[in-house]
Amino acid sequence: MAPVHMFHIPVICLLILVESIECQLKKFPLLMPNVYPDRDELYLCTPVRVVDEKSFYIVGFEPNATMNVAHHILLFGCTTPGTTDEVWDCGEMAKSGTEKKYKRASPCASGNHVLYAWARNAKTLELPEDVGFQVGKGTSIQYIVLQIHYSKKFEGETIFHAILHYGHLRKSKTNDQGA
Repeated sequence: MAPVHMFHIPVICLLILVESIECQLKKFPLLMPNVYPDRDELYLCTPVRVVDEKSFYIVGFEPNATMNVAHHILLFGCTTPGTTDEVWDCGEMAKSGTEKKYKRASPCASGNHVLYAWARNAKTLELPEDVGFQVGKGTSIQYIVLQIHYSKKFEGETIFHAILHYGHLRKSKTNDQGA
């Protein structure tokens, strides 16, 4: 039986500010690569390197997820991710399975900051004007790590693509949340 690709894709958009004169808002996807949750209570992480030549501000989060697929989603800002693997088991409080399909590591090896949490079909979150999480050049946040908690294993051979969208605004923020 061929894998089935789900279209109920968890997505979160981060709105980011770049220090510059120009104000521009863009959305960028954070993707959980093809995964197959083969057991209950599975926590998976994937890292995204932040461009280190510029400073950005995350000013919002736009989820596209359902609680039928993901129990919750966390977004971490890290100096260094838990591992360099594309996907890893980052469920520190979950039971360790007998199968070692994924390497086990914390979401962050250093510089752990929780930037966002999603659960129970939560809607878009836009931070107040002049508020944002600074990431990139000159900050301790060099990686964004997406963690998804799958409370139930997938039936059959369903492959899951999770996406988190984020954007950036080209303007410095007055109230840096200092994640």
